[in-house]
Amino acid sequence: MTTRRFARLLPQINSSHWIAGIVAVITLCISATGQACSNPPESPKSERSIGKDDIKSCEPSIPGRIGRMFNYQYGLAEQPASIVATANGTSQIIPNPEGYLNQHQLGFQLSELFPATSSKSGLASIVTGIVASRDYKDKAIRFNSPCSRGTGVECLANAGGFFERFLASVSGNFAIAERNSVQQGIVTNQSFSQHYGPAGEIDFDPSSLFITGTSWKAAVVALKGISYDQKLFAPEELNCFNKDGDPSTTPGFCIKQFAAPRFAASMKAGAGTKIAFALIPSKVQFKAVDQFDFLKNGGLLVPVPALQRSLKSYTLTWDVKRWIPSTEDRLAILAAYKSYEPPSPKASKVSQPKLCITILGGVRGYLPVPDNFTAEECSDLAHIAKADHYALGCANTAGVAIGKQNELAAPTPNYPDSQDCNWLQ
Repeated sequence: MTTRRFARLLPQINSSHWIAGIVAVITLCISATGQACSNPPESPKSERSIGKDDIKSCEPSIPGRIGRMFNYQYGLAEQPASIVATANGTSQIIPNPEGYLNQHQLGFQLSELFPATSSKSGLASIVTGIVASRDYKDKAIRFNSPCSRGTGVECLANAGGFFERFLASVSGNFAIAERNSVQQGIVTNQSFSQHYGPAGEIDFDPSSLFITGTSWKAAVVALKGISYDQKLFAPEELNCFNKDGDPSTTPGFCIKQFAAPRFAASMKAGAGTKIAFALIPSKVQFKAVDQFDFLKNGGLLVPVPALQRSLKSYTLTWDVKRWIPSTEDRLAILAAYKSYEPPSPKASKVSQPKLCITILGGVRGYLPVPDNFTAEECSDLAHIAKADHYALGCANTAGVAIGKQNELAAPTPNYPDSQDCNWLQ
């Protein structure tokens, strides 16, 4: 079999091998990314923290990220059944020797290597999911920032470092495509390297490079349910996002401070940042396509070594959108304004929550009673203790809920607001 025929039949002969290889890669990626958010070990304490290890357990492993980074695309382009070609010095209509042209493309997306930078499943989304986990119910949650510097809300808004966000903006593909056997009207007998031409494309979209109002909103939402400490907010962040911040801070001030894009959450968008915004294109695209190394001369294809190996094209787009905060970013800051409220202490049950309270004048006696103790029995107990009145209580770690006092002979007692003790049995 000639090299040319082998090149033409390669996609057909090895189609089963291509499919088997793709299935193997998918299987490897599934096994590598099958690591779900692992539940933290049970803690006897009433406080639980979210830190670097908890966040890492929700992200794909390194092999899983590499597997997710790539995608393979196979294309078939049908060709005309007949074509005009030069044979014996005359132009003739002949059957096209190529029914379909094959193309193989391997794409990559570097953002998969840095899952924290994702707008949908990034660092803020991970923390939001962990806080909502049932394993964190009824516990105070402390946020141990995985970032080496900056406040807690800045760490979540940054969604990774500048270098990570820069690389996450890069995507592209490498392709190898089959050429038609008829080139410039002449039927050719091409070698494999001539019959298949490589191509490539690199795209840079810097939208994930900047911290916007949407980033701040996601960060503040993620902190809901997190216990307050001084490391969560800087002064301006505290006044804009914390409900207990300076009441004189207006929404307009916060929109002005945080809606404009910036390179890092801890940096303000000053004059230097705006100049950088103007210099950085809003989109960069680079393409390179291999060209056929022959030119038609006197009815023959003549090799021309002086031809470029590939033809390249560059596309750079600039705009001033980053200078002006969008309506979406302004509304995001408005939604985050004063939305963080330190969670109140959560009550949990005690071992013996029921209380029978005897009342004599201004003196009260609190007696823990079994779960099957009834209101009628509490009335009888108050009568034996020679009390004037009695009350029903329910205790938990947050305090004691006590119903209104009852006459000893009252037919219907007053129950406490909390029904965790099941006084209504």
